Amino acid sequence: MPRGIYERVPGRFKPNWTPEARAKQSVIMAEKSRGNQNAWKTGRTKSGNGYVFIVVGRAHPMADKVGRALEHRIVMAAAIGRVLGPKETVHHINGRPDDNRIENLILFANQRAHMAHHAKERRAA
Repeated sequence: MPRGIYERVPGRFKPNWTPEARAKQSVIMAEKSRGNQNAWKTGRTKSGNGYVFIVVGRAHPMADKVGRALEHRIVMAAAIGRVLGPKETVHHINGRPDDNRIENLILFANQRAHMAHHAKERRAA
């Protein structure tokens, strides 16, 4: 039988809210809502290097083996109206990997073209 905020009622459990339990629950809910990082609710998670993954399902052609895809690749694919190939690279203009607005994204045919773009930027600076 669960302990804490529930008491046993024949056939079901009924919340037994004491002021302390209500305060504890409000703190727990505030921590869960902070940052909205719960992937089960939002379908979005942030990786350690700042890129945003979204849940698209394993059947999606751009998904990894657990059914997630990088959000900036999904945004670019929607903008051009087709699925991106595995060698195509999406570049963030402002350098922020979590800023996935279409105005901030450039599509390159491969990683070599992407690195050439970075070299050109370094020479110009």
